[in-house]
Amino acid sequence: MLPILLLLAAAADGPLVSPVPALDRGEVRTGPPLVFAFEVLNAGGGLLTVRGVDTGCNCATPEVSANTLAPGQRATVTVRVNTLTPSAGANRWRIGVCYRTSEVEPDRTLELTAAATLVREVAVTPPGVAVSTAGTVTLPLTVTDRRGKPLTVTGATATSPHLTATVAAGAVGPDGVWSQAVALTVGVGLPPGRHAETLVLATTDPTMPELRVPVTVDKRSPQEVRAYPPVATAAGGSATVQLRRAGNKSLAVAAVESDHPAVTATAEGSGPTLTLRVAVGTAAGTTGEAVLRVRLSDPAGHTLTVPVRWGRP
Repeated sequence: MLPILLLLAAAADGPLVSPVPALDRGEVRTGPPLVFAFEVLNAGGGLLTVRGVDTGCNCATPEVSANTLAPGQRATVTVRVNTLTPSAGANRWRIGVCYRTSEVEPDRTLELTAAATLVREVAVTPPGVAVSTAGTVTLPLTVTDRRGKPLTVTGATATSPHLTATVAAGAVGPDGVWSQAVALTVGVGLPPGRHAETLVLATTDPTMPELRVPVTVDKRSPQEVRAYPPVATAAGGSATVQLRRAGNKSLAVAAVESDHPAVTATAEGSGPTLTLRVAVGTAAGTTGEAVLRVRLSDPAGHTLTVPVRWGRP
């Protein structure tokens, strides 16, 4: 009877309630994922919809067994924590279950709490990878195991075909700790944009058959069009700059804009190389600087910035 009374009392703050809103797993060895399962109940009189779960940490991944709950219906909120990512010691994760009882009422949040004290035995350094690059790049990682019988990483795969990894042989270092090096390579074929991927390391330990490392790549577009020289020096009032496009692709200029009224430029030629002829009028003075913005129609949407400097005797 007591649990029912407690649920009815909690429902005064909202219809979505949990019999056990806080879970503490105590001391946990790092390596395997840590799983928390919270039971939630619709203690109200109408239908409610779970709109999302916020854990406040990239290391914790939530999942809900049902997003729509009728009165009296139960669901399970499961949170998986990657124990390789948080710091060792006491950790606490706030879980906010956002829900709505109707389209005209504001969202509500059921607060849940998960806790554990992590003891670092198996570790990946760094525990997560974040990189920004315009081309290919290789990043080093190290797996360490302080246990008497350490695991061995037997292979590595990634959730993107443009991420590859090689695994070196493991060895015990001068400090007596076993370690194994892993090299993660971001391939040149990864398209521009932000990519949230995972590096999965297979191991010989049956209690943790894989170690999962989050990887975030901000892939920048390579500079497809370049100016030679990058700065136009208009000695005597004129200068010539070549615009070249990578891959021997054609170029087309839509417009050239100048931030100085006495500095103008025109584009000549066709194909992968164009000539930008810069003219500095006498009204610009004996010395000064300006910036040309070259807007291209091919490649579409591309704008190139060319600084201009001049000096007259």
